[in-house]
Formats: sequence, structure tokens, C-alpha cells
Amino acid sequence: SDFSDSSVQQRLDEQRERIRREIRKELKIKEGAENLRRATTDKRNAQQVESQLRSSNRRLDSLHAQLQELDAHIVVKGTDDLRG
Repeated sequence: SDFSDSSVQQRLDEQRERIRREIRKELKIKEGAENLRRATTDKRNAQQVESQLRSSNRRLDSLHAQLQELDAHIVVKGTDDLRG
């Protein structure tokens, strides 16, 4: 039982780190799009940049939600361990 618990915990930690890496990557993409938006004068390019920003914001929202869900699962699991 201890082995499976530590194995599950390790997988959760790895998943949490993967999500954090994706968040960092997406933040860089968003930052680049914001810089491009400030520099862009062409209307068509500006629309593409706005679309990229909206996409990045949706992706970040999704990643943050996944991270919160994972953290909630870890907290519940930890609480269960204390009870057991």
C-alpha cells in the first residue's frame, strides 16, 4: 500500500510540474504576443495577434484549472492519509 501511495504521489507531482512548465511556456507566448500587439500597426496582423492572445488566455485558464484540480486532489488525498 505504501508503494502505491508514493507512486501515486510521484505521478501527481510529475503532472503538477508538467502543468507548471506548460504555464510558463504559455506565459512566454502571451508576453510575445503582447509585445507584438504593441509593435503592430497593420490591422490584419493586429487581429491575428489578438486571436493569439485570446487563445493564450484560454489555455492559461485551462492550465490553472487543471493545476487547482490536481492540488485539490493532493490535499484530499493527504487528508485521507491523516485519517487512515
